[in-house]
Amino acid sequence: GILAEATGFSPRGLLLYRTTNAGYTWQLQAIGPQNQITGGTRPHVTDHQGMLTVSVQLKSGQVFRTTSTTGGKTWNPQ
Repeated sequence: GILAEATGFSPRGLLLYRTTNAGYTWQLQAIGPQNQITGGTRPHVTDHQGMLTVSVQLKSGQVFRTTSTTGGKTWNPQ
C-alpha cells in the first residue's frame, strides 16, 4: 500500500509511505517538490495498469506528479 502526505512548506517535500506487509510497518520516502508550499488539495494516488501516480497541487497552481512502475520502490518525478 501507498500513503501520500503533503507537508506544506518543508525541505522534505511530498512524503510517501509504503508498506509491503499489510500496514504492519511503513517505509518513508521523501520526494520533491522540496521547499514549496502545497495548496489546499490532498495528494491523489492512482494505480492504472501497474503504474502508480501521485499528484499534488502546489500553491503556485502547478501540479507536481511522480510515477512508479516498481510498486512504489522507486519514483520518477515529472
